[in-house]
Amino acid sequence: MLNLTRHEKAIVAFLSLAFLLGTGVLYFRKQSSRVELKVLPQNVELLRRLKEARLVNINEASHEELIRLPGIGPVLAKRILDYRRSNGPFKKIEDIKNVVGIGAKKFIQMKEFLAVE
Repeated sequence: MLNLTRHEKAIVAFLSLAFLLGTGVLYFRKQSSRVELKVLPQNVELLRRLKEARLVNINEASHEELIRLPGIGPVLAKRILDYRRSNGPFKKIEDIKNVVGIGAKKFIQMKEFLAVE
């Protein structure tokens, strides 16, 4: 069908083999990338804070205890304490959303660690 010289046949065979090997390498790279788990620094920090966090009574928690909650840093912890001082104790955990800087998303992050007694 194709009149190829011996040299041309060798080139076609080499290119075919290179194509197959390249396809195999791409396949195995793709498979191995699925197995790799990338641990991002912010995820490590979040996991560490989640392990430290316990159920926190937001009516009695100190500044340090509030900081351990996911999504709460020193500034928000101070705002929670100030809100509690000026408005009295929280009646339900959802009331923490009245603190400036704590919206629905942040509340979802921390609600399983909150308690009101």
